Amino acid sequence: MNSENEDRELGDCHYSDPLARYTEDALQADRLNHPPPVPQSQIVYVSNGGYLNPLNGYNAQPPAGMSPATTSSSVARSTPSSLSPDQKDANSMPKRCEVCGDKSTGHHYGVSTCEGCKLISPTDQDINKMNAWQIWSGEMANEIRDIVLFVKNIPNMEAISQEDKAILLKKNTFLIFFLRFTRALSVKGLVLRGARLIELSTLQLMYGQHFTQKMLAMSSYILSTQITDTELALFIVLVFVRPVSAEFQLENGLNRAPLARAYELFKRALVDQMGPGKAKLLLDVVPELEKIDDMHCQIINKVFEEYLFLVEFDPLVLEIFKVPRAEPIPEPVHEPMPEPEYDMEYVEYEEEAVPEGEVPEFQEHKYEEDLPLHFL
Repeated sequence: MNSENEDRELGDCHYSDPLARYTEDALQADRLNHPPPVPQSQIVYVSNGGYLNPLNGYNAQPPAGMSPATTSSSVARSTPSSLSPDQKDANSMPKRCEVCGDKSTGHHYGVSTCEGCKLISPTDQDINKMNAWQIWSGEMANEIRDIVLFVKNIPNMEAISQEDKAILLKKNTFLIFFLRFTRALSVKGLVLRGARLIELSTLQLMYGQHFTQKMLAMSSYILSTQITDTELALFIVLVFVRPVSAEFQLENGLNRAPLARAYELFKRALVDQMGPGKAKLLLDVVPELEKIDDMHCQIINKVFEEYLFLVEFDPLVLEIFKVPRAEPIPEPVHEPMPEPEYDMEYVEYEEEAVPEGEVPEFQEHKYEEDLPLHFL
């Protein structure tokens, strides 16, 4: 009895239940804005040497005694080994193919599909790419939430309406993300929160080698200006409120006057902070940043087109990058086929009367001459 009281004593932070200890660690880590350590039982290892888990795992090596999974079915949809009764009842229900909606025959390459759709066999590169985009979706959703808070806290933006801010946020989300992570991008890869690394080879697999080199070159150029964190924050705001094209303004109904005033205000602040020469080095690369943003739009649209039903993208990511929700396809109504109408002309022939007891002679030439030409 005494040992049980000691186990429940909060002052010593001693728990007999490992889950209670993990829950307390998670709450404490959340207060510190750092992800908690992940129990080894929740880590899902994949064949490419990295691992996926719902909290904070990527590119870690398996612990001693644990071998990577030999199958590629754990793309990003792994489930715990022990299920609650409600989960078991849900799993016993008939499932549908996530590609065409027909009755599913099982999980193939990590996706519930029917017999026809399972023939679409992804390669190992496709599986690794889906793994990478699955992780990217969760990371980008977290960054989008931080970007929203960043935009809300920009001073001297009262004249810009909330609708215009939302439009500019969707337009500039990737550029803000890229500039915020400028210091975290190098030839080794992209360092995420908690010192987790997305290797350069993974970035090249996701975005392509050309686009990855573009980002590396731009990041290297910006850092070569010896930019400080304050100057980088001002430059991000300047990119956010930069002038838009007349076509974009008319299409989205933006009020350009307050945007122009905000742009001039933050431009003067950047010049005062950095000096005219150093500020010009950054202002000159804004057109190149817009080209990078256009390339990213093309890449992400193609990714959504290929993997929208194979990767569970975060709804916030889909909303920000303008992906319409999939509408259910109505079942076709089968109407009875109308009777065909034939435009034919029937010709009646009268047979000559034959006297009783006589055999009529067969006159083939007579019938051929009397028939219309299209019957010959």
